[in-house]
Parts: sequence; C-alpha cells; structure tokens
Amino acid sequence: MLNQVHKQKKIIVADADTWSCEELVKLLKSGGFTNIAVANDGSKVYEVLRVYQDNPNDLGVVIIDEDLPQCHIKEMCKSLSHENGGIFLSFIILRKEQAQEPEALGLGSEYQTYEIFKPYRFQELLQLVGFLLVLKHERFLRFQQQEKLITELSTRKLLDAKLKYMVAHDDLTGLLNRHSLEQHLRLVLHKNGKLLQNGALLFIDLDRFGLVNDIEGFDAADRLLVEVVTVIRKAVHGMGLFARIGSDELCLYLDQSSPEQAKAVSEQITRQLESFRFRVRDASYNITASIGIAMLVSPETVKHPAELISKGHQACTIAKKKGRNKIWLYCEEDQAFQERQRDAYWVPVIREALSNNRFFLAFQPIVNLQDGTISHHEVLIRMKTVDGKIITPGEFIPVAERMGLIHGIELWVIEKSIEFLAALPSRFSHVSLAINLSGNAFQDDAIVRFIQQKLEMSWVSPDR
Repeated sequence: MLNQVHKQKKIIVADADTWSCEELVKLLKSGGFTNIAVANDGSKVYEVLRVYQDNPNDLGVVIIDEDLPQCHIKEMCKSLSHENGGIFLSFIILRKEQAQEPEALGLGSEYQTYEIFKPYRFQELLQLVGFLLVLKHERFLRFQQQEKLITELSTRKLLDAKLKYMVAHDDLTGLLNRHSLEQHLRLVLHKNGKLLQNGALLFIDLDRFGLVNDIEGFDAADRLLVEVVTVIRKAVHGMGLFARIGSDELCLYLDQSSPEQAKAVSEQITRQLESFRFRVRDASYNITASIGIAMLVSPETVKHPAELISKGHQACTIAKKKGRNKIWLYCEEDQAFQERQRDAYWVPVIREALSNNRFFLAFQPIVNLQDGTISHHEVLIRMKTVDGKIITPGEFIPVAERMGLIHGIELWVIEKSIEFLAALPSRFSHVSLAINLSGNAFQDDAIVRFIQQKLEMSWVSPDR
C-alpha cells in the first residue's frame, strides 16, 4: 500500500513542453507527491540522476516524453530500469496517440517501462505512479535481502548458499517452491501433532491465466505472475508460508487459523485481485483467482503434506466449477467432493474396461403395441469387472461424461454394434439397431466419418 515513504521518492518529469510539464507537476502534487524535479532535455535528466548516484533508492519514477530532446529513451531505460545494481528505476513514457507500436523499444519484461498515450487520464497516471513506487520498494527490499545474504556468507560458502536458495525457491517469483513448502509443512504437521494447533492451506489458482499466456506471450505471462504475487503479498501483509507449486498455482499456509479467518483472508485476496488491472501495451486484463481452503484441524491428523495440498486443490477445482473467482472450503461430506471421489474411483476402472474389452452389449427389443411386432432393438451397454460383476451404465456413464471418457465408450459401442449386424446371417437382415449417444457426440464431425467408414467396411446398410 502506498504510504508517505513512497511519496517522498524523487519523481523526474522530463518534457520539453513547458505547459505539459507544469500540468504534470500540478497533477502529481495534487496526489501528494511533492519531491519533483523537472528536466527539459536528456542531459538535464542525467544531471538530476547524478545527485542520487550513492542513494539510488531515493529515486522513484521517471515520467518522460517520447520526443524529449537529446535523449535516447531506449538506452536510458536499459541502463537505469534493470535490477542489476539495485537501481530499479521505473519509466512512464508519454506517447502520442498515433505513435509507433510500444514493441519498438525492444525491451524485455525485466525492464520496468510503461507507456501511456496522450491525452492520458490523470487518475490513471496517478495510480500507475503509485503502483510503480510500491513495486520498486518491493524489488528493492528483495534486493536488500539478497545483498545481505551475500554479505553475511563467506566467499567459500557463497556458491553453496545461492544453490540452496535456488533449490528452495521459485526463480521467477522468489516464492518457496513445492518441495520447500512440503518440507515446511512436515514441520507444521509435527508441531500440530504435539501442540494441537490449527492451520489453513489456501490453494490459489489464477483464472484464465492461459489466455494471457496465449495472447500476449510468455514474457507477459511471467510479468503477470510476478505482479499478482506482489498484490497477494500486500493483501495478506506478508503473513504465512507462500509458495508457487505450478505454472499458475500458488499455496499460502496460515498457521493457527480458523475456517472463518481463512475465508476472510481469501476474500481479501480476491478483492485485491479484482481491483488490479494487468496492462500490456494497449490491452488491460481483469485478473481473478479461484481459492480452495483445506483446514488442518486438531485432533485430526494429516499424514503427509501432499494430502493437505491435494485437499486444497480439490476445493479449488470445485471453486472453478462453481463459476471461477470463488472460494470453497474442503469438506469430505460435501456432495461435490463425494462426486469427485466417485470420479477418481471410476476413471481407472473405465479406462481398464476399454483397454481390456470388459464392456459388452445388450439388446432390448422395441415392440409395436398395435401389432406386437419388433420394430428394432435398442443397444445397451454393460461392464463386467475383473471379478465378473455386472455394472449397469447408470454407475459409469455419468462419470465418463464428466471426465471426458464418453467419446471412447461411444466409439466402442458403434463399432461393436456394426460388427454385430455384419455377423448376423442373411435371414436376420431385417434387424436394425438404435444407439443412444451423448449430446457432445453430435458436436464432433469425426464421429459421422467414423460411422460411414465402419458401414462401408462391413457392408452394413445405413438404414439398419
């Protein structure tokens, strides 16, 4: 959150247009930013920066016009916005409305540069300045922690310490990785067994993260993840064990937390993310997250950290199914979880039955009530388990539809039905079959081609 310390950082306004420069200064002062320096060309910018050569952390943001005289913006950003050296200076580049595309700068995601097109909205500019100051402070704190670690270690142990950090942390976000989180949770579980303390694991999954990844590319997706982590850290005020365990999956463990407290923290995270906007060039993305909560409640025991993480993941999956941007508390008596447990049981059984031909067909005659003749037969499917037990479709078909296995079953039924008709003696050429397919089957053109191919290969008439 922006505070007075952030507002005291030096802000440099670099614009050759005197009127525009004065307006920017007035705007910044109205937002509480008073430590402002003005430059009308590139050489003046460097003059201001030299004063802070020994105290780069006192610098805040450079707001610079793209047409500033005597200034190579690209080179300036490269030398001052990269985190090497601990400068972390952010640039807001003021562009004309029909200017060239922002990619022309050729800067990667490691450089803190943002573009705003004229005429810009004052409130948006103030919010961006505030955000960059907070982000700079976060990066500087991380830099200080790294420098402190380097200083305290001897030269002989320096490489070993860095390797240990890399093994325990995610290299993009600086969070704990999954292995490190599980190590910490083992200690928590041991302490929980001794002291009977409660805790909560929040499993956080960003909604539609893949959309940004696909549209804007990997660099933008990486920057999104870093900025989201910053937002969450501020939302929870740095408490708890925070880890990245997947591409867009985060875990936050809260010690000595009740279900009510865990829900309150989750709601705070979702609110902060809803107000956050991720900007890439002229695009703006609204980022949300689905959160699953798994409680570690005494005297209940969890034997392994993976079990607690799995429960959080299951709760998060339910939250996503409920419409995303939701919070869900794991409860074994919950109908949604019982359904998932049934799915987990039946999926390998169905796959094994398909692989080993443990399905078989049954045929129910459809009788004309007026004359008693059989018009056709309805094809039914049954499953035979390894021990010979017969399973009706009501047990496994709903699971197959939910878990994406129904297509394989339908292809099997079609193939076996056509083979059955082809094998009948000619005196039964009048026999015809009706097969019930799911609604999803008719959305796939491939199934029509499959039926045509099977009919042609077996010489079975389509009207059967």
